[in-house]
Amino acid sequence: MYIDAISIDKRLMDLLISCEIECIIHSIFRRAINLKTSGCDMISIISGGNGPNVIMVSDRYDFLTFGLNTGHSVTCTENGIYFHKEIFINFKNISLWEYLPGKINTDKLKKNFFSFLSFLASKKYSDPEEIIKETFLSVQNSSIAVPLYDSINSLIKAIKEHNRGRIKSFLSRIIGTGEGLTPAGDDFLVGLVGILYYFSRTAETSERASFILDIIKEELDTEKTNFISSRFLSFSLEGRFSQTVLEFLDALFSASPVDQKPLRNLLSYGASSGTVTVTGILTGCLLLT
Repeated sequence: MYIDAISIDKRLMDLLISCEIECIIHSIFRRAINLKTSGCDMISIISGGNGPNVIMVSDRYDFLTFGLNTGHSVTCTENGIYFHKEIFINFKNISLWEYLPGKINTDKLKKNFFSFLSFLASKKYSDPEEIIKETFLSVQNSSIAVPLYDSINSLIKAIKEHNRGRIKSFLSRIIGTGEGLTPAGDDFLVGLVGILYYFSRTAETSERASFILDIIKEELDTEKTNFISSRFLSFSLEGRFSQTVLEFLDALFSASPVDQKPLRNLLSYGASSGTVTVTGILTGCLLLT
């Protein structure tokens, strides 16, 4: 039996057209299979949701029932993914996924920002930082989350002061820290990097956002976390994000009436990853506005 894929990251397909890629199965979950390439990159087969190096299939599949094991070898080609020389994922009717970010509009950014904050708030706080903090702590064990959030606040302070040494120090404390398959510290950084990329496209904040991005790219050691999370971080540093992240970023900078759906979609991603990513995005908004 083989699975018909629905879509594939265009950048990944371009690579497969030029060469076959040998992989091993790194990890298997109900809705995702992660492959580790011979070059230590990651290709993900996901039942729902597009993203960098992602092959999307129908959400009716449960990969835990397929009898696959970690360590098995597979071959990725432009026609599909082969397991034991038999096709496992078929690309015959596949479409290419390439997300084109929306236009940047800052006229309603403040209004959109507070609209999303009000959606998150359990009560009427006057301080946006309190809402972000409450949201962050709500999905993590407090014994881990509180010191992690303290490190995040110290990172933001170091960024404001342009203190490269302290930025490097607190990035080191944040990466790989927290609960989840992708640690909360890493999810926060993905959101922060995402909003910095968007701010780098605006005339008012381009120079400052690009300056901060460059420091993070130089100082963040992605090898200090697990393989899956390190790849997500590496993708983000290249400006590559999942569709759910990009749609929320677009909604923040949209000139259209605010739509809460992109926020709800991102909040529902993973047990806590989407929620923590949202806090990284909103913290970046406070930092640059």
